[in-house]
Amino acid sequence: MKKSIACVLLFAAASLFAQDRAEEVRQTEIAFAKAFADRDKAAFAAFLANDTTFLGRTTLHGKTEVVAAWSAWIDAPAPPFSWKPERVVVNAAGDLGFSTGPVFGPDGKQSGTFTSTWQRQADGSWKILFDGGSSCPSPAPAVEEGFLTTPDGVRLHYAKTGRGSTVIVIPGKVLLFDDFKHLAGQATIVAYDLRNRGRSDRIALEKVSIENDVRDLETVRRHFNIDRFVPIGYSSMGFMTAVYTAQHPQRVERLIQIGPSPMSPDATFPKELTHGYEDMTVSDEDVKRWRDMQASGAIASSPREYCEADWKVMQSLLVGNQANASKLKSHCDLETEWPVHLQAHVTRLRETIAKMPRVDFASITVPVLTIHGTFDRNAPYGSGLEWSKTLPNAKLLTIEGGAHAAWVDAPDVVFPAIREFIVKR
Repeated sequence: MKKSIACVLLFAAASLFAQDRAEEVRQTEIAFAKAFADRDKAAFAAFLANDTTFLGRTTLHGKTEVVAAWSAWIDAPAPPFSWKPERVVVNAAGDLGFSTGPVFGPDGKQSGTFTSTWQRQADGSWKILFDGGSSCPSPAPAVEEGFLTTPDGVRLHYAKTGRGSTVIVIPGKVLLFDDFKHLAGQATIVAYDLRNRGRSDRIALEKVSIENDVRDLETVRRHFNIDRFVPIGYSSMGFMTAVYTAQHPQRVERLIQIGPSPMSPDATFPKELTHGYEDMTVSDEDVKRWRDMQASGAIASSPREYCEADWKVMQSLLVGNQANASKLKSHCDLETEWPVHLQAHVTRLRETIAKMPRVDFASITVPVLTIHGTFDRNAPYGSGLEWSKTLPNAKLLTIEGGAHAAWVDAPDVVFPAIREFIVKR
């Protein structure tokens, strides 16, 4: 018996030893990437073994060659790429480590994969021996599209892609799917349009409610036979997915909120936690056309044309850096997204939120990532701060200068953070 206990203790000690050493390598890789992002050439060089070898289009031998070749990237005004470790292992002796993970372009989308071999030094530090990778990401997985029907007869349009073990469900396909589908390299993505939105059925306003949106999310889960998943809730869907999580805690693995609307429809926040419209740069011509069409009643008489004029103004509302406004796509090809319909939909949804029973959001114990821009004009930054303080296991990712479409303002921050958050550890 004593021998068996001793074996168990030795195995446990070895396991903890390996975990500790692997974590050392992970943190070293993260620090190495930070040195590159900070444009700190001396710190970057300090991570390299004297006889390091980097494999790329050419093979670089030794620290001097590597630093010389990478200087063009380090000396550039902004880093042309970034990386983060996803998988890290060490050998039994604990003196060699291997790390691998995605490489991201400036837009935050994966552009390749890196691999690094590290050697532990006598002083306990780690130096990189070999580095390489691929700049050719796997082909984009196929996208399956179709409709599913809710118990009350509403057809919801969906898109599904990817084959990862982690399942991400995104309410609001029309708003997010095109920008978020590249996460399919790491997860299975199911996105769907809310009832009365996008390509889902246009319905009577009486069928629009926060309660029905929550029920529809459960219908989607059941349709795809998903056991547990990670919802990504944007704007009012950030509120809705939190309600779902409180009601179905066994079904949510982790929760991601982006620019979530306030926990209460009548919430107010201090001036320093809100942002105004003064820095929006909309042309006088676009504003005049928009106002003239408003005055003429074009919202109802010429709804498609009014939608385009409205979008010219509203796209600037959604970004902090006005240069990013053109990156947002108009959805005026869809009747459900015309202001004449959308305004009534939003008003109805807010009314049902105001009347719904109180939800105990503090009961949500799953890990939560709340992403919020300090320049958000639609859902003030104070809203994200409130969510992160109320949910007991929440982390707030602040996007300085980012607005409601924070992933457009800071893709190089938002997407790597999401990728890291959904990794199961």
